[in-house]
Amino acid sequence: AGSFNLKWLLITVVTIWPWLLGSIIVSLIVGNVYLRYYTPIYRASAELLLNDSKNGSNGQEDLVKSLKTKTDKINIDNEIEVLRSRSTMMMVAASLKLNVVYVAEGRFKKTELYTNKPFEMVKLDTFDGYFNCKANILSEDQLKISLSETDFKTVRFGDTVHFEEIGRVVFQKTDMFNLNKMDIYVTHMPVIDAALSLMGGVSYAVPKSLSSCILISMVNTVQERAVDVVNELMYVYQKKNVEDRNRISESTMEFIDERMKILGAELSE
Repeated sequence: AGSFNLKWLLITVVTIWPWLLGSIIVSLIVGNVYLRYYTPIYRASAELLLNDSKNGSNGQEDLVKSLKTKTDKINIDNEIEVLRSRSTMMMVAASLKLNVVYVAEGRFKKTELYTNKPFEMVKLDTFDGYFNCKANILSEDQLKISLSETDFKTVRFGDTVHFEEIGRVVFQKTDMFNLNKMDIYVTHMPVIDAALSLMGGVSYAVPKSLSSCILISMVNTVQERAVDVVNELMYVYQKKNVEDRNRISESTMEFIDERMKILGAELSE
């Protein structure tokens, strides 16, 4: 019986080996094509510790005390609304210059460049609209900027260039500069549009029911950008808190000064 089974196995393998080999080859081809065209998604997360810095106190008291009541629970919801607001995300987008996107066209797919972009387009005039161009690096000093097939110009890195659509810009080499000849498409968009495109990828949650933290998470196709947005969100939020606290202090001092003047006048009378 054992000899018969071995013989049957050998005959079966010999019979179907072309199909097995073909399946393996097809699987390898499909896997290779998938990896070439697939765009991975990354997630970055961080916990933001909230401090009671808006009530005019010295800012040292933690929100844990205030979160013991149902009413104070709304305070965290309010802080989440501050984080998810358009104005906050616009400050993040403007600070990180996320309204300028660089995309390299490769053989198999287009790849968005972020920290690995070889150059950066810096605008010198006030412009918050749409502008598109294609850039080709020609040498260590020059690159070709094309607005269309017939409208193009050769510029030098570091020189001021004027475009009717966007005004004056400067193309500067970055630390990742290389002589890669691939086409790089540069898109400038309004800051509000960049902010809106980011807002959909950011989520907020409270890790525990009585926690003084907000968990900020972002998913994005560029890992470094996801990390930068989360970090900048926390920085902008803290900056807003400081500005609000200073504004409250200034208003309080102005009120006290005004009352002192009134009281001084009444005492003089």
